[in-house]
Amino acid sequence: MVKCALLSAIHPRVLLAILTSWSLFELLGSKRLLGQRSLQGVELLFSPLVGGLLAVTVAKITELAILPVWLIGILGGGVALMLKLVEVGWFFRLQGLPLWVAFAEDTLCIVLVFFAFEAPREGGIIAMLLVWLAVRSASEWQTWYWEKRTASAPKSPPPP
Repeated sequence: MVKCALLSAIHPRVLLAILTSWSLFELLGSKRLLGQRSLQGVELLFSPLVGGLLAVTVAKITELAILPVWLIGILGGGVALMLKLVEVGWFFRLQGLPLWVAFAEDTLCIVLVFFAFEAPREGGIIAMLLVWLAVRSASEWQTWYWEKRTASAPKSPPPP
């Protein structure tokens, strides 16, 4: 079994207390819009760390021949940050997200991890589809922003 050096430095009771507290906060805080907004901010802040830890753990378990494991961690953290930025963007644009979106995101992430173990090429395709989704969302937001900005811009009087 592979240990993560960062998590092994934390006492198991403290780690259990932190994870239990966070789960309870997610469960209770996600009922209201203010709680959802605070959850989005904290999750956005910690998503690169969690994504990097997950990527390094998967790389060590599968015993990849890539020497700089930290590079895998940086890439995993970047992908996690990008996915969380997409979710936060849609959250604030739509003034909240439906429950099925959270389930779909969690399901895709779990499938991506399983494919990393069993079928890395298919996992790479799923990762590229998620990157495409992020790029597509960014272009959609830009179009929406410019349409909103031009619609609310004050009309200048015609020249004499």
